[in-house]
Amino acid sequence: MEHALIDLVVNRVIEEYIDEVEFYKHQLRLTKEEWKSWKKGDFLLPEFANQQLMFLFSDYEWMLVQKVLHLTRTIPEKEQEAVYEYKKMSATVAKKWLSSDLAVIEIVEKVYNVKELSKKIQVKVVMDYNVWGYSDILSFIFPAVDRTRVASSKRELIQLMTDTYE
Repeated sequence: MEHALIDLVVNRVIEEYIDEVEFYKHQLRLTKEEWKSWKKGDFLLPEFANQQLMFLFSDYEWMLVQKVLHLTRTIPEKEQEAVYEYKKMSATVAKKWLSSDLAVIEIVEKVYNVKELSKKIQVKVVMDYNVWGYSDILSFIFPAVDRTRVASSKRELIQLMTDTYE
């Protein structure tokens, strides 16, 4: 298993779920030992679990994951930077979409740590082609305190992405 892919998946799991345990137990139906072995590159996931990993990403995001993996195969030194490269490319593409005025912003508030009431927002930048099921989507996670900044204008979101990912 490619370590760059493992890094990208684990990063997304940490962003999307309260913790890794919730994900590997309920989504992948794996034991703790299997999950740890997979993260080390010593365990191949069953087909069902591999499909669940893909569902962590939108179709467009999965395409970007594949491009980053290709880059890490071509330039092995980039393997350690896979998550950074993915986030940088996602932000670059999203900023282009937002600058074109063709993309829309969707904001979803999430509670990540119930004990501490840690809130974050998921910002989806959606390129809609007016054909059902064919929208391109890029997702970003920000602290909930940035909600007003993000919701106020596309320009503010572009600046926040620049500040966060570059």
